[in-house]
Amino acid sequence: MELMLTSLIGWLSLPLYYLKYPGRKFMPGSLIDIRSVDLGKGVIVRSNVWLGPKAKVGDYCYISRECRMSYVTFGKFCSIAPNVEIIPSGHNYNFFSSYIFSFQIKDKKKKKYFFEHEAVFHGDVSIGNDVWIGQNAKILGGTKIGDGAVVGANSFVRDDLKPYGIYVGTPAKLIKYRFSAKKIKQLTDSKWWDKDLDEIIKIREKELAESNKPLK
Repeated sequence: MELMLTSLIGWLSLPLYYLKYPGRKFMPGSLIDIRSVDLGKGVIVRSNVWLGPKAKVGDYCYISRECRMSYVTFGKFCSIAPNVEIIPSGHNYNFFSSYIFSFQIKDKKKKKYFFEHEAVFHGDVSIGNDVWIGQNAKILGGTKIGDGAVVGANSFVRDDLKPYGIYVGTPAKLIKYRFSAKKIKQLTDSKWWDKDLDEIIKIREKELAESNKPLK
């Protein structure tokens, strides 16, 4: 019932999203905190995505269905597969019980006091440019993912990830780098993601032609 209600709210909010974020693309059913979410140009948000609070998504990022994102900053050209989740906070297990009793308290002042001590905020997540995050990956708050990194499906990220590294597992471990150290430095120094989109597409077209995949 709750899922149906939130999906309905997402449907009804579509005109508001297009008004707030002109030029972006949205699929029905998503919930976006327009008060604190910043979407760059060309961003695509698929269905049933929960975005915010305090999420910043860079230009031309793609967020697939069923993702849960908050307290996160993305660079440009990131590709996010379905059901990826940012976990910004958790329970304080150092008390006699890890349960959050503030859920059961009505007095607002006392409720706030309990919650501030029972819930643990791990910190914001920083995700670089050209990052690909696979399906069902979970990312713990306070982590940093470098430019060009790849996170495998079903992985759990709890530590910082190096640029252009490929990480898989629970917890996510480095298995290899996408390119040589020389190539990584060239890409990092070029900051290609800051170039004009038409120029970037020409770079890709040249790359395809050089790899014997010309446009027919």
